[in-house]
Amino acid sequence: MQFDKIRILLAEDSKADQQLFKEMLIESGIEIDKLITCEELKAAEDILHCEEFDIILLDFFLPDSVGLDSISKLRQQFSWIPIVIITGYDDRSIALQAINNGAQDYLIKGEFNAELLRKTIYYAIQRHKVSDELVQINKRLDSFVYTVSHDLRGPVKNLKVLMEIYQNSDDEHEKNDLLNHMSTSILKTDDIIEHLNEVLLMQNNPAPIEMVSFDEVAVEVLENLDQIVNATSAQIDIDFSSCPSTNFTKSQIYSLLYNLIFNALKYAKKDVTPQIVISSQKEGKFICLKVKDNGIGIESKYHDKIFRMFYRNNEKVDGKGIGLHIVKTIAENCGGSVKVESIPNTGSEFTIYLKEKPYDTTKKCIVN
Repeated sequence: MQFDKIRILLAEDSKADQQLFKEMLIESGIEIDKLITCEELKAAEDILHCEEFDIILLDFFLPDSVGLDSISKLRQQFSWIPIVIITGYDDRSIALQAINNGAQDYLIKGEFNAELLRKTIYYAIQRHKVSDELVQINKRLDSFVYTVSHDLRGPVKNLKVLMEIYQNSDDEHEKNDLLNHMSTSILKTDDIIEHLNEVLLMQNNPAPIEMVSFDEVAVEVLENLDQIVNATSAQIDIDFSSCPSTNFTKSQIYSLLYNLIFNALKYAKKDVTPQIVISSQKEGKFICLKVKDNGIGIESKYHDKIFRMFYRNNEKVDGKGIGLHIVKTIAENCGGSVKVESIPNTGSEFTIYLKEKPYDTTKKCIVN
C-alpha cells in the first residue's frame, strides 16, 4: 500500500499518553503532515469542522464523552474519516462493539509498539477507503437498477401492447401504422440504453488527471455551442481570475461546463436575451464552479429531482434528462457536491464543489 503524508487527530485526555503517542509515531516512520491533539470530544468536533484529517485516534474514555457515544457522534458528522479506538481495558467485547459501531480498529494501551501503531493506522485508512467505495458503488448500482427498470418499462410495455394489437389486426393500413409506432418505441429504448451506457463509461473509465485551465475548456465548450449562442444572442461573462485552473480530468471539466451552459441557453425565457455568468473560486478545500443565468428558473420542490437520471422538469423543452445527473455524478465521485439556487421566472445559479485530484505521486510511504 502507498500513502501520502498522514494528517492525524489524537483525542486523548492524558498528557502522558499524548507524549507517548507522539514518540511512537516518530519511531514508526510514518510521514506525518500534521498531528493535532485534544483532550475532549467537543474540542475534537470543533477541530474537525475546521481542518481535514486522514484518521482519528480516539480514546475510549474522554471527560465529556464515553465509548460508543463518542464513535456515534463522530460518525454522524465525519463519516468519511476512519476512527481507531484507544482503550486502557483489555476487553475484546468492548472493542468488537466499537468496530460494529463504525470504528475501523482498536489499540490497547501498553500492548502495542510503534510498528503495530503504524500498520494499524495505514490499514484502517485503507479499509475505510475500500468500504466507502463499496458503499458508493452500491448506491450507484441501486440508482442504476431503479432507473433501468423505471425508464425501460414504458417503451417496452408500449411495444408489447402494439405487438398484441398487430397480431390481432387484419387491416394492412393499421398494421403499417402499428409498425411505425413500434419502430419509434424501439428507437426510444435504444436511446435510453445508449445514455445509460454513457453514464456507466463515465463512472468506470478513469481518465488522466492534469492541470486544467478553465478558460481553455470554456473556449472549447462555447465553440461547440456557437450556433445556439448566436441564435439566442446570449451574453456570456466569464471570470476565472479567482481560480484559473485545477488538477482534474479535463474531459470531466468540459462535461460540467458544457451541460450547465447548454442548460442555461436551453431554458432561457422567451423573448429575453440570455445572460450567463460563469466563474470559479476557492472555498476552503473545494474548487467552486458557478454558472448563473436569467432563465425560466426552477421551483424549489424540484431542486433535488432535477439531478435524477432521465428526469425532465419541463417537457416543453427537448432533452434527455441526463446532463444534470452527469454533473452531479462527476462532483460526488471526487468527494464534492452540487447546489442549486433558483427562482421561477428569475433565473438559476448552479454551484459545483470539486475536490482537486492529486497528481503528484513523488512523495509516498510504503507499508510492508
